[in-house]
Amino acid sequence: MGQRKKKARDAKRKADLQAIQNSLEQYYSICGFVYPIDTTGGVPKDMATSVSCADPAQDIMTQVPMDPLGDAYQIIAADANGTSYQICPPVVRTEASVSYRLETEDCTTVNNTCCVQNSQ
Repeated sequence: MGQRKKKARDAKRKADLQAIQNSLEQYYSICGFVYPIDTTGGVPKDMATSVSCADPAQDIMTQVPMDPLGDAYQIIAADANGTSYQICPPVVRTEASVSYRLETEDCTTVNNTCCVQNSQ
């Protein structure tokens, strides 16, 4: 039973990241060909709670989902000019000094294989 719950949470993480990526790509095409990634203070940092365009005024994602365990998804790389990003799940387990972003797969803080990045 425990393994099924872990796999379900990992599936939700992947779906959430895809939805976040889709909203950021939509923002890019509607709101001036930049991504709404705030790099103030550097990265890594938590993903914003919503994705909205000021001009033209449009809510794209009114509530950015949280990781199934309650933490925010992480911006781990971004360009200050809004031209690129990489977003990952938070670390959910550590084994033998390796930090993993998924509970049932080998997505680590080194390989970031479960993360999403800009398409443009």
